[in-house]
Amino acid sequence: MSGTAITLKNAFVAIGPADNTTEPTNISCQVTQITINLTSDVREVTPVCETAKTKIVGLKDSTFSLEANQDFADNGFDEFMFNAYNLSTELSIHVRPSASAVGVANPAYTANVFVSDYSPFSGQSTGEEMKAPVSFASNGNVTRLTA
Repeated sequence: MSGTAITLKNAFVAIGPADNTTEPTNISCQVTQITINLTSDVREVTPVCETAKTKIVGLKDSTFSLEANQDFADNGFDEFMFNAYNLSTELSIHVRPSASAVGVANPAYTANVFVSDYSPFSGQSTGEEMKAPVSFASNGNVTRLTA
């Protein structure tokens, strides 16, 4: 590991149908923040005769969270996210640190997801930009591609 700091610039975020029948829509220019959380269930299996805890790893889980600049235009961000939420549509999400080609230094994280939380209105005061936070729950494993 190098220890070199990385600045998030020109990230890539695209969302499309889970069956990949059409090219995912690039929403990178609307997204202002993106987070991927990978978690595992950790279960304690300590027998009563032990003096220290013993644990095993169970099922994996993941969430993708983003914040975007809101867009209420026809066929805009709000319409897309609201319909995905309202219809419980399974989507595919594709995230890379950079819009450059997928590679060892620019891995792509992909998963099939459902919209688990969508806030169409989020802002602090009059005159500030309106944000739209969205959380996606994965349906299965996250894939990390390097080629």
